[in-house]
Amino acid sequence: MSNLLHYHGPAVKKLLGWRINDDEEKWAEKAIESLVKKLKKKDNACGTVEDLEYALANPGAHSKCVTITKSQDGRLQIRFRKNQPHVIYCKVWRWPDLQSHTELKAIPECAFPFEANNRTQQICINPYHYQRIEHPNAFNNYPSSSPEPIPSPLSSTTSVSPPSGMMSCASSPEYMDAASSPSAFHEDAENHMRRQVYSQSPSFPTPDFWATITYYELNTRVGEAFKASFKIIELFIYNESLVVDI
Repeated sequence: MSNLLHYHGPAVKKLLGWRINDDEEKWAEKAIESLVKKLKKKDNACGTVEDLEYALANPGAHSKCVTITKSQDGRLQIRFRKNQPHVIYCKVWRWPDLQSHTELKAIPECAFPFEANNRTQQICINPYHYQRIEHPNAFNNYPSSSPEPIPSPLSSTTSVSPPSGMMSCASSPEYMDAASSPSAFHEDAENHMRRQVYSQSPSFPTPDFWATITYYELNTRVGEAFKASFKIIELFIYNESLVVDI
């Protein structure tokens, strides 16, 4: 860390002091250095290095948007890893385990938030203009309440009249004894409850993806995790391809 402070200018040194994760020091260093260069030479954009420093030093206070110009594909590359700019700087200064923009949402006060359909050329990277979404996937959309209680077969009495041809059989003592015996009643109750359970079983939603693919070089992951939503995925590994399907 001391070598970094001697090498970088005062703005980079100060911003490095607010980073959260020490495990990715080189990556955070490059990300902050790139950001300071963009903020110092940008034109017609919003926010300065000083505005960013204020936001980091005063997390609970109102702060300005700090923007940079979007790239052609909307992502920023730092040491062979690409991601949306606001994800990178939220990862540096707030959530080291952050992976995707689907885990974030902008606060209402942000004038330049990241949105898939946002056509502005600027994007706010102020980490305190975003909130973490803890469960962005479909796995948390299970029914919030328990199923309705299964009604007891004793809760209501239903009168069923047999067909006219069976009236004499139904009214005979042998039939009445068999129908009202404890074993017959117990069997009917079990069948009734089984039908109720099957008809009221909750249907759980299917996930948005069926596999997660990550790429590593020398035990270091490169890029963000790819969530496979298509039925067939083709992977190119050196000069060979591998097809994976459900």
